[in-house]
Amino acid sequence: MNVTTIIFAHGDAIQTINRHLPIWKAYTDNLLIVSPKDNPCSIKGIDCLSIGQRQHHGPHTLKRHLFAMKAALGYNSDFYVFLEYDAIMIKRPEPRPIIQGNLFNERVFFERQEEWMKKGSCFLHFPWIFPADKLKEFVDRVELDPNDGVAHDIWLIQKIMDLNMEVHNLLGSTPNSPNGTGEGYSQNSLDTLQRQENAAYQVKNGAYALHGIKTEEALKQILEAANQTQFLNK
Repeated sequence: MNVTTIIFAHGDAIQTINRHLPIWKAYTDNLLIVSPKDNPCSIKGIDCLSIGQRQHHGPHTLKRHLFAMKAALGYNSDFYVFLEYDAIMIKRPEPRPIIQGNLFNERVFFERQEEWMKKGSCFLHFPWIFPADKLKEFVDRVELDPNDGVAHDIWLIQKIMDLNMEVHNLLGSTPNSPNGTGEGYSQNSLDTLQRQENAAYQVKNGAYALHGIKTEEALKQILEAANQTQFLNK
């Protein structure tokens, strides 16, 4: 199983990127970093592309994400894993035939609640894992509105629903994700001790698809919980 991993990054995040780089490299066959031209991330020996303007969310970000999806298909892989700079996979992806990710408020998606979906009540946090055929189908069929200012994690799940594609939810079994499989844990930032301890607990119970790791301390707790301390201080 050949895997390509694509990292959405920016130059200001280089310390976090350097901490996560050995982990990304360990669990993929190909690695591509995509960043904005006005805040690029360039690392020797790693494929790096820069396009557009830096933007937290909005049309420039969505254009960059779609560009990265198309560029990823230049690598002949079975699976494509999309991560932000603060996300990691501590194993290779499970080879499922549908899209995978950390899906919040999954009922909106699974029950096709269009009004709540339009309000942004459902979102797909990283990682985004695509089988090759599903990524090709997505980029071939999706349409990008140049005036769309929605956040990328809302945009993606809205488009997946519009295209009648399916998602496997990696999140743990919580009230808003009863179909989750406990393989993922995600927060916008693991910026409190409670969130870090919760992430470590989830990892000890099998979570490997993680998002929101911006600090050295958060990464340390996760790697210790996963018995993967070989990645510390690499």
